[in-house]
Amino acid sequence: MPSRLKFFAVLFGVPLVAPAVHADLVACWGFQGTLNSDIGGAALTSFDPLGQNSFTTTTLYGQQRQVYSMFGSQGAGNNAGLVLDAPSFLSNNSSYSLEILFSQMNAPNTNGWRKIYDNSNLTQDQGLYVDPSSHMTYYGGGGSGTATIADNTFYNVILTFNGLTNAGNVYVNGVLDSSFTGVNPAISNNTIPLSFFMDDSVTSRGEFTDASVGLIRMWNSEL
Repeated sequence: MPSRLKFFAVLFGVPLVAPAVHADLVACWGFQGTLNSDIGGAALTSFDPLGQNSFTTTTLYGQQRQVYSMFGSQGAGNNAGLVLDAPSFLSNNSSYSLEILFSQMNAPNTNGWRKIYDNSNLTQDQGLYVDPSSHMTYYGGGGSGTATIADNTFYNVILTFNGLTNAGNVYVNGVLDSSFTGVNPAISNNTIPLSFFMDDSVTSRGEFTDASVGLIRMWNSEL
C-alpha cells in the first residue's frame, strides 16, 4: 500500500488535503485576500511582470474559496510567481517540509518542464518540477512520480527533506509519489530566498508555468 500523510486539517472552514497540524509548522499562507502568513512570519512577495496577478475565486473541495493567480511569459524578469524570505522563520534549513496546493495552467515553455519550487535563488536547475510527462519530479535527484498533473486542476503536493540522510519524498494528494537522494534541496545558505512558479537562469527562465495557488505551508522538520 502506498505511503500516505494524514489528511484531517481544516483551514478557514474548508477541509484541505493536508497534513494534520504539527508543532513545527512555522508559516501558513491561505491567500484569503492577502500574501501575509496567517500565523505570523514573512509575507510572500509577488512578481507580476504583466500586471495580471490577482486574487480570484474558485471551487476547492466543494466550497468557494479565494486563490492567488499568476500570469507571466518566458525570459528573465518575465516569469510571474512568488518569492519568500525564508530566513525570517525557517531556522532549520536542513530538514524541512513544504506543502503547496496549486493548479498549473498551460504555458508556452519550450520543452514542457515547469518549475514549481526553487531553493537556489534561481541560480540552479535542480528543484521541484512538473516534467514533460506531466508528473512531479525533484530534478537532479531521481525519477518522476506516477500521478498525472493535469492543467487547470488543483493538486496538493508535499516535499519532505531530511538533512541528515539527504533523502526526500514527494507526496501528491497524500500518496507517496516519488523519493530521491543525491541532491541537496536543503536551504544551505539561509540568506537565499525561496521561489515558487518561476524558472532559474540556467534555462533562461523558460521552464515556467502560469499558476493558481490556494495554500503554502512550511514546517521546520521532516514530516
